Amino acid sequence: MSIAIVYASRYGTTRSVAESVAARINERGRSRATLLDAGTARRADCPADPIIVVGLPIYGGSTLAPIARFLERHERKLLERRIAFFMSCLYTGPRAESQLADAVPSVLLAHAYGRYFVGGRVDFSELRPLHRFIMRRIGAVSGDVDKLDQAEVDRMVRDLVERTGA
Repeated sequence: MSIAIVYASRYGTTRSVAESVAARINERGRSRATLLDAGTARRADCPADPIIVVGLPIYGGSTLAPIARFLERHERKLLERRIAFFMSCLYTGPRAESQLADAVPSVLLAHAYGRYFVGGRVDFSELRPLHRFIMRRIGAVSGDVDKLDQAEVDRMVRDLVERTGA
């Protein structure tokens, strides 16, 4: 069975999670996971795979425009497939849930079989000046942060393996 992992990433955390999940699925050999970077693909088409995992980063309370456009453009097709979402952000619990609800149309969230909050990373030296300002003001972050939740990434992989028989 094939799985498409559609994502967007500004500084690489969401991309690295997507790549890690795809590699772990592919190394099992029974299923095939492919990656689609919505930020670089021209007018990203909706993959035909029966399972689609959408990875979205949160910056300053919002997701990136390429993912928002992908979800809007392909809502009907996504409702015909099994879908899941993983979100990379620095928040957990109700605040992370709220940010996911703000970033994804409610009909898609209700249809999704899984929601994964994988945490996030910030390499402060790599941020653009505006993003450093936002991180200080909104995120109360003034240095490097690594809150990537490997257990949550592992849970996502386990769920995908169970759904595909990988």
